Amino acid sequence: MTHTTFDEFMAEQTAKSDEPGIDRDNELKEWEKQLDRFYQMVESFLYSYIKEGKVQCHYGKKQLHERLLGSYQAKSLVLKIGVKIESEKGDSPSEEHVDPVMQLDWKIATPRPNIKCIELQEESFKDAIMEVMNG
Repeated sequence: MTHTTFDEFMAEQTAKSDEPGIDRDNELKEWEKQLDRFYQMVESFLYSYIKEGKVQCHYGKKQLHERLLGSYQAKSLVLKIGVKIESEKGDSPSEEHVDPVMQLDWKIATPRPNIKCIELQEESFKDAIMEVMNG
């Protein structure tokens, strides 16, 4: 490696360190909003079943840890439909930074090895519940 290449490397690293870091508080507030939006969608998908007592929603808190955000508590939802289905946020396969002002579109990921992301809608959500419960 020549000094010129190393000098260029050092200049790039210095420029990166001057970039603004993640605003942890704003990231977590935005995540909480998006998570609440997701839970509202789930409850609306299952409204008639919840009303009839066929599905129960129980909210709690989960302690999570992410490389970029550290440890924090997130709202969790347990749906009782004869078996327990839990939802929580943790490290995802992608470590990309998400712009806190963007609106997240929720997707359902199919199992490996051929992972596909399906748009979260009432029908796809109910299909996913049936698939999980039926193994």
